[in-house]
Amino acid sequence: MKLLPFVRSSALALTLAFAATSQAQNPLDDRSATRTSARDTTFLLNATQAALTDIELGRIAAERSAQSNIKTTGQALALNQMQTQAELQALAERRKVNVPTELPAESAVAVEDLESTTPGPGFDRRIVGQLVREQRKALGEFENAARNSRDPEIRSFAARKLPALQSQLERVEELNRSL
Repeated sequence: MKLLPFVRSSALALTLAFAATSQAQNPLDDRSATRTSARDTTFLLNATQAALTDIELGRIAAERSAQSNIKTTGQALALNQMQTQAELQALAERRKVNVPTELPAESAVAVEDLESTTPGPGFDRRIVGQLVREQRKALGEFENAARNSRDPEIRSFAARKLPALQSQLERVEELNRSL
């Protein structure tokens, strides 16, 4: 399956579309340029790293899994996280917070390890286990930001993303139980 070009073109389209709508709906003004708290900056950094990691894990699951339900879940996760990552990027830019555009080193090592694993039942267990861990971690970050962010836009963004993150976690946990 040649998903990578599709994922890249989808990511670019989502980024451009979101950037255009966010500029129109949320022009940079004095309120957006105010100082971002350390807690909110940490959320933006961690959430962006989680989205980038999920995009890669979803891609790998979609391309390498032997099971169609894992492939489908991986593709849906990657697409959802591309949208989230684009929104996080725009949110961070409005707050003048530099967020990563590449995988964190720890995630890059895990991705390399998974890419070198022979496809089959062992690979499926490993990728789904990694997806469960990443989804739990991301959900915790977003729940914390939805409750504790000092920035109303960040708090609203995090709260708005919670249902999708909870659904993704339930889906990968269900996959994990079925393996």
